Amino acid sequence: MNNIGILSILPAAIAILLAFITKDAIIALFVASLLGFFFIGGALWDYPGFLIETIANDSFAWVFYIEIQIGILIALFQLSDVPNIFSAIAQRKKMTRRKGQIYAWLAGMCVFFSDYFSPVFVGTSLQPITDKVKISREKLAYIADSTSSPLIVIIPFTSWALYISGIIGDQSPSLSSSEAIGVFASSIIYNFYAILSVIFVGLISFGVIKDFGPMRKAEDRAFEQGKLVRDGSTPMIGEEIKELKKPAGASSSFTLNFLIPVTLIIGINVTTYIAIGGVKIVESFSAALLYLFITMSLQKFGTKQLSKAVVSGVKAVIPAVLILLFAYALNSITKDAGAANYLVSISEGLITPNLLPAIIFFVAAVISFSTGTSWGTFAITIPIALAMSMELTGSMYHPLVFMSIAAATGGGVFGDHCSPLSDTSVLASIGAGSDHMDHIRTQFPYALAVAFVSFIFYLAAGYIL
Repeated sequence: MNNIGILSILPAAIAILLAFITKDAIIALFVASLLGFFFIGGALWDYPGFLIETIANDSFAWVFYIEIQIGILIALFQLSDVPNIFSAIAQRKKMTRRKGQIYAWLAGMCVFFSDYFSPVFVGTSLQPITDKVKISREKLAYIADSTSSPLIVIIPFTSWALYISGIIGDQSPSLSSSEAIGVFASSIIYNFYAILSVIFVGLISFGVIKDFGPMRKAEDRAFEQGKLVRDGSTPMIGEEIKELKKPAGASSSFTLNFLIPVTLIIGINVTTYIAIGGVKIVESFSAALLYLFITMSLQKFGTKQLSKAVVSGVKAVIPAVLILLFAYALNSITKDAGAANYLVSISEGLITPNLLPAIIFFVAAVISFSTGTSWGTFAITIPIALAMSMELTGSMYHPLVFMSIAAATGGGVFGDHCSPLSDTSVLASIGAGSDHMDHIRTQFPYALAVAFVSFIFYLAAGYIL
C-alpha cells in the first residue's frame, strides 16, 4: 500500500467534483482513475493493463453479469408490451402519483434480503406504473436506493448482519458467533442514519414531507412537462429499448410475461436465503430469462425479435458498465493510496468520549462517500470504533460501544447510499432508468439532511451517556 497523505483522497475528490460539474459520471471517473493511477506510481502505458485487472476482478465480473441480465430482462419486458399492460392496469385502478410512490416504497421494504437485488427489482417492477403517473425517474431511483442498504443494515439476519458481526467477533475473540450477532443487534437502535433514511423516504412517498431542491425540480418537470428524464441526460437503460415493439401475431399477458418471471426471481432468492443464508441473484435472473425465452417463443415472438431484444438489452447497459468499471478502478487506487487510513489518522486527535460516536459517524461517512463502499468502510471503522469505545468503558455491552458500532455502520451506509462511486446507487439508476448523476444530484440533499440530523443525534447522545 502506498501512503501519500492528503494526495490519497484527491482522486476521489476529483471524481466527485467533476461528476457534479459535468453531470457525466463516465468522464469524471475516467479522469479521476487515470490521475489516481499516476499518483500511486503507475505509467500511462500500464493503465490499460490495470483496467483489464479490474475487469478480471471477481466482484466486478459478478456485478457486470447481473447488469447484462437486467438489460436483457427489461428489453424482454418492453418487447412483451409490459409497460402498456401496466398502463392499462393503472388506469383501471385509478393510480395516482402518491400511490405510485407508496407502492415503490412498500416494494423496497418487502425486498430486504439483498442490496443488489432490491434497487433493481423496485426500479424495473415499478417503472411502468411510475412512468404512467408521471413520477420522475430520479424519484423512483431515490426510493429504490433508499430502501436497499439503509434498510438491510438494520435487519439482524441478513448477510450484512453476518458480515458486521463477523468483524465484531474478530475483534473480540471471547465472543461466540451468536453473542457477536447479539452485540450487532443491540447496536441497531442507535443506527440513526439508516433508520431515519427509511423513515424519511416513507414520509416523502406519503407526501408528509414535500420535495425540495433538485428533486422538486425533477418532479415538476415530470408532472408539468411529461419529461420523466432531463433533456440531454443519459439514462442507465438506453432509449433503444423503447424501439422494441410486440410483433403482429404475438401474444402476451401480465401473468405470463411479468408476474411469473418476477415471482421466479423473488422465490429463488427468498428460498436460497432461508435455506443457505445467502441469495442467488445471478441464478434467479438466469431462470427468469430462460423462462421468458421459452414462453415468448411459444407466444410467437420469433427468434429474430428475441435476438434483437438481447442485443438491445446489452447495449442499453453499456453506460452503467463503464461507470462501474472506472468506479472499481478508482476504488482500488484509493485503497492502495491509503485514503481511509489517512482520514482516520487526521481525526484521532479530535476524539473525546463525548464526541466519539459523532466523529466515528463523520469519518465513516467521508470514507464511504469517497470510496463508494460500505463493507470496506465497515472493515476499517468498526474495529477502531470497538477499540476506542471499549477502552473508554471497559465493557462490550456498554451503550457507548453499541452506539459507536452503529455510528460506523450508519456512516458506511451513507456513502453506499449516495456516492456517485457506489455500485448500489448505479444499480438503482439502472433499475429506474435514470441518468446516474441526476439520481445522485437529486438524492444527495435528502441523504445529507438525514446525515446532518443523525450527526446531531450522535452529538447529543454522546453527552447524555
